[in-house]
Amino acid sequence: MDLLIVWGVSAVPAAAAPSSSADGISGLIFFASMIIMCCLEGVTGQTPGKRIARIRLVRELDSRPLGFGRAFVRRLCHFLDALPFYVGFLWPLWDAKRQTFADKIMKSVVIRTR
Repeated sequence: MDLLIVWGVSAVPAAAAPSSSADGISGLIFFASMIIMCCLEGVTGQTPGKRIARIRLVRELDSRPLGFGRAFVRRLCHFLDALPFYVGFLWPLWDAKRQTFADKIMKSVVIRTR
């Protein structure tokens, strides 16, 4: 859900003025949107998509939000979830703690909220 929001926001300049400069602006907006998502996730534990899904990302140790730095590194670690054949994104289906590989590395869990 969050990726759709980020792609939607970053596609606006490209749709408004299809040119190479619009592509650069779209890339910049995409990067800024991802940083904002990491900030939201790190501080509150929720992005707009997680809020809609009623889930929250927290530290496994004390159930507090990760903080910006750890949330950012977790996003970078998602490349491991894609290796091989996106198995890491499916891993929560049979993992007892429902963690992706990135969650295991960062010692984070996703919990349900009310």
